[in-house]
Amino acid sequence: MKKNKMIINWEEKFENKLGLDESDYNKILSTINNEENKDNHNFKCISLDLPRTVSKEDRLKNPQFYSNLEEVLKVFCSSNGNLGYKSGMSFIVKMILKLTNNNKIKTYIILKNIFENQNIKDLYNNNPKKIFDKYYSLFKEKMPTLFQHFENNKIQSELFIISWLTSLFTFEFDENIAEYIFKIFIYKNDFSIYIYSILSILMIYENELLNKKGDEILPFCFSMKEVEFNKFIEKINNFL
Repeated sequence: MKKNKMIINWEEKFENKLGLDESDYNKILSTINNEENKDNHNFKCISLDLPRTVSKEDRLKNPQFYSNLEEVLKVFCSSNGNLGYKSGMSFIVKMILKLTNNNKIKTYIILKNIFENQNIKDLYNNNPKKIFDKYYSLFKEKMPTLFQHFENNKIQSELFIISWLTSLFTFEFDENIAEYIFKIFIYKNDFSIYIYSILSILMIYENELLNKKGDEILPFCFSMKEVEFNKFIEKINNFL
């Protein structure tokens, strides 16, 4: 019961540490439609990513959501300095926009604050060493047999889990799983939930992975997307 309450009340735990409000959003919005932004590289990348982020059917059903998604992405990346827009961000914004009931301002404020998290900064700046150090340490501790199997077959987990992390699990997995993880992340203010999520998925597929060898393992790891929500909850609750 306590864990259910924790998930329901995630917004109550969110802290707007940057003190942002609607005026901050509107200041940036007022500048993004001018002439000099028409050839903005970030905006071109957003335009290319949006059709794969939201299906044509969903765009037709809810054009306002699609429009808001594009606007928030432009405002957000315009406030990111050198980081700008990176692949995976569109899926994160889509998830948060949905969780906030299509509230552009709230979505922007949440985004700006979570991207202050050092682990997320490191991911998007291609410096995830501390994250992977913790992952490998826990992997070895919690699943020594599978860890050794990966070691024996020279499997580099980074190759398949970096996309899971940079999209905060919103790209390849069931949206219920991505939202569940995100809510706990906000509630606990602890990025470790994403490492626990990786391990939970490996636990679900552990037997299959142990029965594969050499060149069979990595392709199978890339295919581990059809994770059942209830099985995932069962595994990750062991870490919470």
